[in-house]
Amino acid sequence: MKIALTHTTLHSPDELLAYWFVSHDFAASLELEHSRDAARALKTAIGPNLARIDYEADAVTVRVSRNDNVIPTLTAIYDLLGWDKAELADVAAQVSVFKRPRPRKIAVGDAFLIPLAANLCGLGKVLDIHYKFPTVAVFTSLGTAEELSSLDLTRCQALTILHIHGNALYKGEWPIIGTAPVWLDPASGPGRKQGEVGSSSHGGDGPIVNLLLAHAGLRSWEEGYHDPSYLRKLVLANVRPKEG
Repeated sequence: MKIALTHTTLHSPDELLAYWFVSHDFAASLELEHSRDAARALKTAIGPNLARIDYEADAVTVRVSRNDNVIPTLTAIYDLLGWDKAELADVAAQVSVFKRPRPRKIAVGDAFLIPLAANLCGLGKVLDIHYKFPTVAVFTSLGTAEELSSLDLTRCQALTILHIHGNALYKGEWPIIGTAPVWLDPASGPGRKQGEVGSSSHGGDGPIVNLLLAHAGLRSWEEGYHDPSYLRKLVLANVRPKEG
């Protein structure tokens, strides 16, 4: 959930994020030269126990882990900056009834859909989970949800195998459509071994959607990457069967 404020946006916790936060160029608002100076001013105004404050070159982020601390933190910020606190009454009402959604459960062997466009989905499978991060196979098969749900995945060709954070899986944006034993080796990914089980490691959901869109002909294979061959390098020529 995002709550639009006059000067910034309040973001709620979600399936993967455990805190509320606002991020803003507080240095500019306080007429200070550096974000670190704004962070110090905010820490003094808010106090030591309500929030965690981090900064980078162009913004300061204020994170609040408890619902009860959200309004006191915002009140301290508004007082420091001289902002009108009238809108905080509506924010308080929304925060008071907010309940953090639970992450969806995923398991090794789960097959899932990857929505790409109207009536077009890709197909994936969870091959391994390490410290809650899944390694997934993404197949070359494309079609409607109904078409893909009826496929025999053992006959599908893997397009790539990647180690990801699994944001869309845990949020239910990539719906689980069934489960079956794993027959692919999760270490068959395109090398580099940045993460676990031998496959490339990517934050969030990695390049999976862009990879499938390129495979479907809905975007360029080279668009938006410093390395023109980036997406193509993730495509697998051969995938080893899972041993054991």
